[in-house]
Amino acid sequence: MDQSIKVVFKVSATLVISFLSLLAVVIAAKLFGFDIKSIKDPSSALNFSSIVIVLCILLLPILITFLSEKFLHKNPSFLQDYFANSRINSTLQFFVIGFLLKLFATGCAFSLSPQADYHSALGSADSSWMLCFLWFWIALILNSLNEELIYRAYPIKKLTSLKGISPLVVVVLAAIIFSIMHFLIEEPDLSLFAYRTAFGLFAGVLFVKNKSLSDIIGLHTGWNLAALSFSGDTDWRMGGVINTTGVIEAKETVFNIILLLGAFLFVLLLERSKRLKQ
Repeated sequence: MDQSIKVVFKVSATLVISFLSLLAVVIAAKLFGFDIKSIKDPSSALNFSSIVIVLCILLLPILITFLSEKFLHKNPSFLQDYFANSRINSTLQFFVIGFLLKLFATGCAFSLSPQADYHSALGSADSSWMLCFLWFWIALILNSLNEELIYRAYPIKKLTSLKGISPLVVVVLAAIIFSIMHFLIEEPDLSLFAYRTAFGLFAGVLFVKNKSLSDIIGLHTGWNLAALSFSGDTDWRMGGVINTTGVIEAKETVFNIILLLGAFLFVLLLERSKRLKQ
């Protein structure tokens, strides 16, 4: 079998197994009488069952990808490969970029929504806030690692190394798979699909450019932090700081997509300009 076909098969198998692991967790949770949607219920944020389900959802696909790297791809130094270009300053910079981009999109939608208002989400905080805060950050970072490793860095790194495969095509496919994966625990929604695909395009092309997993983890974490802390009616136990009401959701989604696609095209133009100068 041609080496390229082998790599494509291994990547596809890893993604399918990772996807099936999520499905298995959802099915197992239902068999034990656990509603998977309750992991987003603030009142059960620190319940043992909720924590176990969240950790299974986040860690199983990571473990599968690591095992695939080691045994299928025969790459014992895979961790070094993914984090070879990692720099703390760069990761923090992209964290800030992700945070500010999302905050700007939310601010634009807020200013263009006539009935928009805001209030503090911290007024009802109780003595468990420190544990909630700690668990929130653990889940936030693990979620970014999970999604950026499995649905971005892993397939892009493997497939762009093959001859005859366009990095842009790989980035687009990875973005679509990343977006679809969310609907395992959510109702399918075309606007959310477009929004997450746009995010995947930006993060994907950024990974192709910088070859740094930690940079896109920082970007993803910053974006999600702003989304959870300063957008909508997120409970303080789930990261809410400022709640907004009356914001027209469609407008926020449009601004999300515009900003992300703009960032995606900006990185593409930077890369094109760089190649022309060489």
